Amino acid sequence: MTQHVPATTRPAPAEPAVLHPAHAPRHAHAPQHARALTRALRHDIEAAHWAPTSLERRLCELLLTAAAGDGALTAPRVRAALAEGAMTFLFENDGRLAALLASLLPLLTEPAADAADPTAAAAVDDAYALLDRITRPAAPALARAEG
Repeated sequence: MTQHVPATTRPAPAEPAVLHPAHAPRHAHAPQHARALTRALRHDIEAAHWAPTSLERRLCELLLTAAAGDGALTAPRVRAALAEGAMTFLFENDGRLAALLASLLPLLTEPAADAADPTAAAAVDDAYALLDRITRPAAPALARAEG
C-alpha cells in the first residue's frame, strides 16, 4: 500500500509545467467539477450501482504504483493512465473513471495555481483516495468470496 502525501502538504514543483498552447487555463469551477465526479463515483461504488472493470482497476493500480515514490498524482502520470487504457477506457463503464482522471488534468497542469488553491489540492486528494478505494476489493465482496 502506498503512502499518499496530501497535495496541501507537498512542496510546489521546482519548475512549472510547460503547457501546450492549446490548453486553456483552468476555470474556477474545475476543482468543484473534479470533486463532484469523485463524490458521485464513490457514492455509486458504495451503493453497488457502479463497479470498476478489470481494465479500470488495473489502470488505478498502475497510477497508484507510479505515485508510490512521492505519493503524488501528476499530470504526466494521469495522462499515461489515460493513454494506457486507449479507446476502451474512454467508453468502458460509461467512461466515468476516465472522465474523473481527465477532470484532474487542469488541476495538475498549473502547479503555481494549485499551491495557492486548497480546493484544487483537496479535489486531487479526494480522487487519489477514490483510486485507492477502487484498487481494494469491497469488504462485502470479500466476505461473500470467503464464505
